[in-house]
Amino acid sequence: MFLLKGGHNKTKKGYDYLYTDGKCYELEPNKKDIFEKHGSGCVLSAAIVANLALGFDLKTACIKAKEYVEQFLNSNHSLIGYHHVS
Repeated sequence: MFLLKGGHNKTKKGYDYLYTDGKCYELEPNKKDIFEKHGSGCVLSAAIVANLALGFDLKTACIKAKEYVEQFLNSNHSLIGYHHVS
């Protein structure tokens, strides 16, 4: 199993692909305009692990992590993002 992060995908920017149990799930971005940030891959992996620790299955953990990262990326226009707790 693996997650292919799609932030630099030229044809479908922001689409991630989760490959698990012989299936491929396309995870669409919720927002069209995203501001790039340093460390977004690290934020994504930490958010996935946090959601798994909370008991979510892998697909749900990845979807929730993607939503969190989009919020992080759009927190401001600079290369440094702000984390929000909801």
